[in-house]
Amino acid sequence: MIGDKIKQRRIELGMTQDELAKKLGYKTRSTITRIEKNENDVNQTSLIKIADALDVPPTYFIEAIPHCPRNYHLLAYYKKMLEMSEADVDNVCQYIDFLSSKNGVTNDK
Repeated sequence: MIGDKIKQRRIELGMTQDELAKKLGYKTRSTITRIEKNENDVNQTSLIKIADALDVPPTYFIEAIPHCPRNYHLLAYYKKMLEMSEADVDNVCQYIDFLSSKNGVTNDK
């Protein structure tokens, strides 16, 4: 579960719940405690902030996605795309589709 992965990564970094809470702007560690116990759901926006605070890509918390150094770059690109216009994001996606098809990768939508 996501809370378990958050706790594991926090401990790997030698970070306390109080330190993580402070990095995320919480007044106390109680929210972190509930997240790590899987009592609180974590929305996408919060997960991105937590991943950033723990120096991992958001995909780190998702079991089905393999973890490799390239995934760390995905977070940076994702953040950049959030700042782009819808037309520019569409262009990026079209280019990715073009490169994928050029390399024989099929896009199952």
